[in-house]
Amino acid sequence: MNALSKVVLTFLLAAFVSSWAYNSYSNWVESLYSANSTRHLQMESYNPSGAYQMWYTENIRLTKYADRQWFILCLGFPLALTLATFVSMGAGWLPGLSFQKALPALLPTYFAPAIVFFVSAISRMLLLPIGMIFAAFVLVSSMKLATSRKPEGLLRNLLIAGTGAIVLLFFLFSRQKSTVSDAGPANAFLYVVEGSWAALYGRSLATPAPPAPLKVAPSGLQAR
Repeated sequence: MNALSKVVLTFLLAAFVSSWAYNSYSNWVESLYSANSTRHLQMESYNPSGAYQMWYTENIRLTKYADRQWFILCLGFPLALTLATFVSMGAGWLPGLSFQKALPALLPTYFAPAIVFFVSAISRMLLLPIGMIFAAFVLVSSMKLATSRKPEGLLRNLLIAGTGAIVLLFFLFSRQKSTVSDAGPANAFLYVVEGSWAALYGRSLATPAPPAPLKVAPSGLQAR
């Protein structure tokens, strides 16, 4: 396995851990709310006022866990990119990248998930593609800072992968019943978009720069 493949695999694994951490936590929070609703239904037949009070109090208590999942969502992906970059550099797979360039280059990636989350919170169906486009430009800007060159094809590949993830999300939503939780499609979307984008980012980071064109002095300027 060459260095490029090792870098891509490292970024892919880091993104998988990031998606798994958020999805696991989000599913756990959803199970807490489901258990609270079940208790409410069980008590409502013989103590309606008490059941509502207990349900409402527990919902308020669970808010802190629900809010924490968005923090995990927005930090997970950039942390995965950061960790994968430093591991790859430490292993010697990114000889052309220095820590002086890597640190400022990775900072913009911490804004990408927040952009997607912000616009998706307004309208998931309508604004999610716009958020993905902005996030893709952020990753390309990060790559330019890291490598001091234009990453050939990275923006196009990011947009293609993001479009595929959105199509998958909408398809899964259309296939499920309205009574079913949307956790399944959202989990699949996160695995696909974070995995594909991290792999593309790592691949572009590890791809060597094209050799500079050879400059030949005009014959008339040769030393006599």
